[in-house]
Amino acid sequence: MAYNNKGYLYIYLHKYDEAVDSLAKALAIDGTDRPTRLSMALALQKRNRGDDTRKAREMLDLVLKENGRDLEAIYAYAQLGKKDEFIGLAKGMAGSDPELKERLKTDMEFEPYRNDPEFKAITR
Repeated sequence: MAYNNKGYLYIYLHKYDEAVDSLAKALAIDGTDRPTRLSMALALQKRNRGDDTRKAREMLDLVLKENGRDLEAIYAYAQLGKKDEFIGLAKGMAGSDPELKERLKTDMEFEPYRNDPEFKAITR
């Protein structure tokens, strides 16, 4: 968990190489942890070098195959740019989950959607 948190912090600081290194250590410890895989996919997307985008998409697709209707799926859809799926799932889950509403307002993964009217309606 510490390597995942460290990796996520590096993403926030735009230090993508360090993020990938830290998240690789986290995945070496537990390669099944979905939040760590989502963080790695985000770090790879942001770093955008060589096969990074392809690897990120593969990780996100796996997360969605495991369960396409949970919190991690919301992150995966957002990262993949699948707006309709993201908005639909977020709308369905946020109505009964105030913590999710707060995450939608503050997590950096959702920044590209902040000005979208449908997204704004969810986070009110």
